[in-house]
Amino acid sequence: MGRDIYVKAAETKPASPRFRTIFRIREFSRLLRQAPAPVKFARGPLRAWRGGCRTLDVILHIGAHRTASTTLQSFLEGNTARLRARGIASWTPQRTRAGLFSALIRRPEEITLQLEQRAARTSGLIRVEVERHRRMGVTHLIVSEENMIGAVRNNLRHRVFYPCLDERLMRFREGFAGACTRIILAVRAYDAFWASSLAYAVARGHRVPDAGMLDRLVAQPRRWRDVIREVAQTFPEADIVVWPFERFAGRPEMQLAMMTGTPIPAADFSGLRQWRNPS
Repeated sequence: MGRDIYVKAAETKPASPRFRTIFRIREFSRLLRQAPAPVKFARGPLRAWRGGCRTLDVILHIGAHRTASTTLQSFLEGNTARLRARGIASWTPQRTRAGLFSALIRRPEEITLQLEQRAARTSGLIRVEVERHRRMGVTHLIVSEENMIGAVRNNLRHRVFYPCLDERLMRFREGFAGACTRIILAVRAYDAFWASSLAYAVARGHRVPDAGMLDRLVAQPRRWRDVIREVAQTFPEADIVVWPFERFAGRPEMQLAMMTGTPIPAADFSGLRQWRNPS
């Protein structure tokens, strides 16, 4: 809680200088409310070249849920060819939930020896696929899968904000360690996050919450700063970029630019304002 972390806030205009400051993680909430742009927890410059060869930056977009992640994923899927021409590839739930991450996205209490063996094989496959993309000339691989940190139903079942997040995310370290240079997290105001989560869950069969459940959700102690701290501890070598849902939802071209660090002209892409699962 007392560990200092460097923070870099992106410029509000292209010509504005970037600024750097040091703050303690307990001040995150105040900083996020005041920040005019995404907050970047800087760990070091993104790699560009290694051994004379251009490296591949793996960017993990881990949600959170109910922050327009499906809209971003739909944009990535609908512009695969255009993005590939810019050296950008993406793995969205179309791939990650088709078996690739099936041994990795598990509740801790479900883990068995057989699942651990499958997870080891999956991590090896991920490393092979990352290297294949690098050899193909891909410079940025965006892995967008919010279930890496949990699920809405688990939050509601345990009445806790992303329980066991560090254990869940640790299962991805072996596959992406050394290649992951940036982790993306969108955050949302707590009241809107829980309201959206409940609307999503009730529409899919979850019971309507009573007053007691609502009180426990409001009073539960975990906050976004706890999520960020655990992400930083699990991937200490990666930059962490945090943006507020309320400002950047439904603007996938801006989200993509923040992910890759390169301008993304909106006119070059389709499906920019096609919202998915709004609430």
